[in-house]
Amino acid sequence: LTEVRHVFAEVLEEYGIKYTRVPIEPGLHNCEWIPPSLMDFYLGVEEDSFNTVDVFTRHGIRWPDIYIGLSTMGRNMSVSNIWSAIDAAIRDFTSKATTAPTPQSRTVTIELMVHPGYPSVPPVGGCGEGPDDFSQSWERLHELQTLIKPELQSHYKTRNVQLCSFKDL
Repeated sequence: LTEVRHVFAEVLEEYGIKYTRVPIEPGLHNCEWIPPSLMDFYLGVEEDSFNTVDVFTRHGIRWPDIYIGLSTMGRNMSVSNIWSAIDAAIRDFTSKATTAPTPQSRTVTIELMVHPGYPSVPPVGGCGEGPDDFSQSWERLHELQTLIKPELQSHYKTRNVQLCSFKDL
């Protein structure tokens, strides 16, 4: 939303928040496992994000080099899907970085959007007036279980991936 992106950028700048999410996921269009109705929604989010880049740039707001999360969200999250998405995104990033420093010569930042947690049990939880469908979803627990798998942690260590928050960037 045009009005929201401008106000959001102004508030981030006013409060000294330097990083935010810009959900433009490399290879999203190739994710055949995402149902068409959900893909339409994701592509709308991506279009809004493309339209937000200039606004954020004018306000000095930055975002990670790579965003991943729409293709690996909920039931689609697995260790192999996370690493496939990371590998594909790094290939895409590297292919576009012909004049800029390569990932081998500088740190590349990647946001992996996740929603781990335990499902809310009505009438407790959620945002606002009780739990919504998302807060009650088993997919949040599935994400949590995937993210704490030793196999994933081992991949991070082997690939020299350092986990951090936006405030650490």
